[in-house]
Amino acid sequence: EIGKTAPTYTAKTLIELKAINHDTEYYFIIGADSLKSLVNWYRPDIIVKNCVLLVYPRGGTDDSELIRRRRRELNADIRPINAPRLDISSTELRERVRAGKSIRYFVPDDVYKFIRENKIYG
Repeated sequence: EIGKTAPTYTAKTLIELKAINHDTEYYFIIGADSLKSLVNWYRPDIIVKNCVLLVYPRGGTDDSELIRRRRRELNADIRPINAPRLDISSTELRERVRAGKSIRYFVPDDVYKFIRENKIYG
């Protein structure tokens, strides 16, 4: 997607990936905040047809009812991720990098190293 000049959409990316690797099972990690708005995304039906959604917890809320509701609405395989809650979004991480602030301890060491070495988001 990095080399594309037109806007990209998760649904279209998943269709392209499935065309190349039709037997591969894809997992898409999103925050519970994004799961709330998923029904407003471009072609959520295509997204859930082509991947398993893994939902990372956000804030101090219980996301189980939201996950159950979206499973029913979209007939989707949506699974919660049992992980510590970090209240920082990918947007905030990119903004921190652009501002020259550290993201160490917000992401795994390998991710931190990759972003730093490849000057991503800078």
